[in-house]
Amino acid sequence: MGAVVEWVNKITLKNLRKNVLMDEFKNNYPASSIILEDYFSKAIEQDKIFLPDLSFENDTIFILSDYGGESSNSKYLTFSFLLCSYKQLAPFYEEMSKIREKNGLNEPSKEISFKDFHYGPISRSLDDYLKAINILVPGLIFTLVVNKNVQTVFGNDKKSAQKFLTKTLKEYGFGDWKPNVAEKLILILHSMSYLIGLLSKDNQKLFWMTDNDAIAPNKEKFNITLDLFSRILNLYTKNKFEPFGGATPFEEKDYKFLDLLSIPDIVAGSIEHYLTRDKKMEDLTVSEGANKVLMWLALDGISLKKQSIIINRISGGLQYGILKFNLKEPPEDIQYVPIFKK
Repeated sequence: MGAVVEWVNKITLKNLRKNVLMDEFKNNYPASSIILEDYFSKAIEQDKIFLPDLSFENDTIFILSDYGGESSNSKYLTFSFLLCSYKQLAPFYEEMSKIREKNGLNEPSKEISFKDFHYGPISRSLDDYLKAINILVPGLIFTLVVNKNVQTVFGNDKKSAQKFLTKTLKEYGFGDWKPNVAEKLILILHSMSYLIGLLSKDNQKLFWMTDNDAIAPNKEKFNITLDLFSRILNLYTKNKFEPFGGATPFEEKDYKFLDLLSIPDIVAGSIEHYLTRDKKMEDLTVSEGANKVLMWLALDGISLKKQSIIINRISGGLQYGILKFNLKEPPEDIQYVPIFKK
């Protein structure tokens, strides 16, 4: 137990940054970023949050993101981001190789994804997979949930906001985007930039991987997205990141990366599933898998921290709350680890 306590305290950030947003750019932040600032600053001030130290024996922040809720019958949009210590991941890769071999995920090779929870080898692997992430992935999984009644976080009118964003992107040389994709892109980049501003140190390397998506439909467009990301990041931190880069999943599948990218995929999918779906119309195996993920989200892991917030629209404007999943009964094998302030 002593070694576990020592490890957890080494990878937990002690000097937390209460403020990320800068006065000089106060007119450039969307409502979502102002909400993130309010949430994290209050949680830090009240000692109600633990965050990862992504600089402990690590010089590279690895960001992986995935999104849910775009189908017409979804009531919520979910944006999940995994920020982790790239140089601490070798034990996770090794354990995932064993899990894949044990459960037949190598023949045929299969990516772990929310939509495939019904697939036998993935279903059999899920418990071991979630346990491995808890123990062996030092980082933070953060999910921003936006009720579709919000319409937009870029003003009061969705149509006007999207028109402004697409026009601005084109004027500044970032190409043509469909209005809804432009809005999604900017929201994702601002959210990631806030989290990096909160957790990064100067002179770290930065690498982002996102699933094949409308914000990264091809290599040319993704390069534009990366350029825009670097510009928006400057609104949140003065830290320098060299090199700064990113990718979508490689054509030749590399499961070291995909097993990490699967984490925001199953989290975004499971939360959206829980908040939106009519359980009577869902595949029972998918629901069972989603329930396991939600139970897993209820508690921080030894290495992985977990945070989720939800934004709704009320008569007075936007309102946010903590999205907290509680277990009816604590697991029998649970261990609480003390974390010291210094």
